[in-house]
Amino acid sequence: MVAKPYVTKTTADKAVNVDEKRDVVDITNLTGRTIYVSDEPDLTTTNGTPIFNNGRFEASKFTGFDPQKAWYLIDTVAGGDVRIIEGRLK
Repeated sequence: MVAKPYVTKTTADKAVNVDEKRDVVDITNLTGRTIYVSDEPDLTTTNGTPIFNNGRFEASKFTGFDPQKAWYLIDTVAGGDVRIIEGRLK
């Protein structure tokens, strides 16, 4: 699996599209600050799940977050560096 680069925005942005065959989504935060993730498009910095600097978020059957859904990201400062890995375990 290859990590795809993603640049953060200050508004909710779809970083991962729906994929009914996907088994895992891994989002790694390299921005230097906390960013926020949600499977809801109305994501804000107050209602999202935080991903702390150098932290990661995983959606998989092991974490309880659905990896097949679309995932949105938001940052307090645009231009942050994030890496996203999507994969199939089968």
